[in-house]
Amino acid sequence: MRHARLARWSLLLALGWAGTACSENTGPNADVVGTYDAIVLRLTVGSDVTDLLAAGADMSLQLTSEGTTNGALVIPGEFSESGEEETVPLGGAYVYDPKSETVTFDMAGDSFVRDVTWQVDGNKLRGTYNGSDFTLTAVLQIAPGVSES
Repeated sequence: MRHARLARWSLLLALGWAGTACSENTGPNADVVGTYDAIVLRLTVGSDVTDLLAAGADMSLQLTSEGTTNGALVIPGEFSESGEEETVPLGGAYVYDPKSETVTFDMAGDSFVRDVTWQVDGNKLRGTYNGSDFTLTAVLQIAPGVSES
């Protein structure tokens, strides 16, 4: 039963992130442009909490000044439906709302990322997906010292 729930997680996590930050970016998306790496990926089922990063998951997402995304999510075989490690591309688009300091995503991959309104918290994006019997918490942090040339 737990494996079935965790397999569902792999479908929800059809997203990923890789990219670069822009130290001189201007425009409506300037506050969020950059490369974000997952520093927290936590699956909670009842009282059972799994650190997905420690289990081999990885997520990286690039937000460009043009409002597009690029990146990848790596899902360990233990959490994928196929039982094999999967890499899910995260290309798409995003909208940043500076008034509410939130980001929403529109991506081809069916994942929790596009179902969550992400809160901008300094150099982090925070999102929580509440499934019917589990919660997935993600915190992404902009990669320090990386700039767009």
